[in-house]
Amino acid sequence: MAQITKHVFISAKADGADTARVRPLSNWNDGHVFSGGANGNLLMRDTGDATYGGDWAAGLVWDNTNKLLQVTENLAGTVAVDVLYLTKNTTGTPANNMGPGVLFRGESSTTIDQNMAAIRALWSDVTHATRSAYLSLLTVNGAGALTERVRISAAGDLGVGIAAPDSLVHVWTASAGAVTAVSGTVLTVEGGGSTFISILTPAASTGVLTFGSPTSNRRGEIAYNHATDTLVLRAQGTTDRVTIGTGVQVGVPTGGDKGAGTLNAVAVYDDNVLLTDYLWDLYYDGALRPEDQVQWSGARLWSLAETRIFTHAHRHLPTLPGRAEWAASGARSLGQMVTALWETVEQQQMHLFALEAELAALCGRN
Repeated sequence: MAQITKHVFISAKADGADTARVRPLSNWNDGHVFSGGANGNLLMRDTGDATYGGDWAAGLVWDNTNKLLQVTENLAGTVAVDVLYLTKNTTGTPANNMGPGVLFRGESSTTIDQNMAAIRALWSDVTHATRSAYLSLLTVNGAGALTERVRISAAGDLGVGIAAPDSLVHVWTASAGAVTAVSGTVLTVEGGGSTFISILTPAASTGVLTFGSPTSNRRGEIAYNHATDTLVLRAQGTTDRVTIGTGVQVGVPTGGDKGAGTLNAVAVYDDNVLLTDYLWDLYYDGALRPEDQVQWSGARLWSLAETRIFTHAHRHLPTLPGRAEWAASGARSLGQMVTALWETVEQQQMHLFALEAELAALCGRN
């Protein structure tokens, strides 16, 4: 459809006759014909040339009953066609944030023609060689001014509450600070305080956050099962790996949930559980192996007499932490305690060997 450069029209008799055409006062474009229809509608035909005859088509319709404007393109072809042009030019110098818009107005409880919302297409870069534009959606709230709520940037990023989105979709209620979304982020949710993403489901259903891969759309999940009132972590598919209810279950251990503050697992592995065979090198060889000398440089064996003296002075075994050390450095990990107990048991076995030798000597045996 060709463009109409003037939009000031003369009146027309609404009887559908060709003599009742409505035409611009000036700059009539070739290919456009307007006429008053029998029902008071404004009919239009795009003839493609300067001939103003032929059948009328309800192309541009003003419906006096419903107050609706309808624009219809009725030419051959099945591709998308821009049937309505909104243009903003200027007699001055074009600038960023300039462009056309559509303003929606309505009657409030007391006053007609009140601003309600607007859609605007505006330049973000007005320079012709690099021209870029964004689409802005504005609304009125609390009798205030039109305020931008949603923006689609020139690059296609969607900002809700923010003019410069960090990612493809950026939902913003307040600034979180100078931080920006990490590269590759698709969805950013930003707030100036505690910020929530809600997944709301019925009581018997499950809310799920799913992670997909190139070969599977469910390779990992974080799910909340309302039926069991548990939070479930799934990996390598939809298998439950960790279940958090009153207590924590890892895998499918015997006995299930053991209650508040408990961890139930098939097995627990701790990197602080370490072999203590270096003690036997000290016992039999009197020295550490070269590969153990750095890690266990301070290691030593305690004789039975030294152990007795130490426990009398410190009230704990030399291979285990005491109360003062515990209070100063905090609790040890399970693995650290296992290693210390392992070391203690092995040194106690050495004491048994020594006692056996003494007993054998007392009994006259070699």
